[in-house]
Amino acid sequence: MKKALLGFLVSLVIAIVAFVGGRRIERAKSGYHYQVLEEKEIKDTDVPIRWKAVEEYVGFPFLEPETTIIEVDGRIIYKAKRTFQESYPSARNVRVNDGLIE
Repeated sequence: MKKALLGFLVSLVIAIVAFVGGRRIERAKSGYHYQVLEEKEIKDTDVPIRWKAVEEYVGFPFLEPETTIIEVDGRIIYKAKRTFQESYPSARNVRVNDGLIE
């Protein structure tokens, strides 16, 4: 009786570990990941403009470069990944002159 109970408990633990491990592997392979690394707000205008450096990728992140996003009033108007081994984001000096974003 003890051997049967011990065998059942070992099988149950193995099944739980396999299920949790499989879910983690599947999420790493095909999950959507988004994390804001840096954020700045440009306050020279009457409409809020935000510059963000984010990590955004789907699946396993192998040497995934960061993404630069510029939002105007909550809408994304510019989105670009930095190139591999580039040390700075794509849009680093954002200025507003006479209603134009440079």
